[in-house]
Amino acid sequence: MPKRRSFTPEFKAKVALDALHGELTSQQIASKYKISTGQVSTFKQQAIESITAGI
Repeated sequence: MPKRRSFTPEFKAKVALDALHGELTSQQIASKYKISTGQVSTFKQQAIESITAGI
């Protein structure tokens, strides 16, 4: 069975910033970072929650 990949907070932030910036689609971002579109959405949502928790 393949080992699950783990992602650093820095990597997640980079993906989330690309997603929040809005120049690329989720599919393009996923292809760029070699991850699934679901992970792009998850990282983006985590970033939004983190930002709004600080308000």
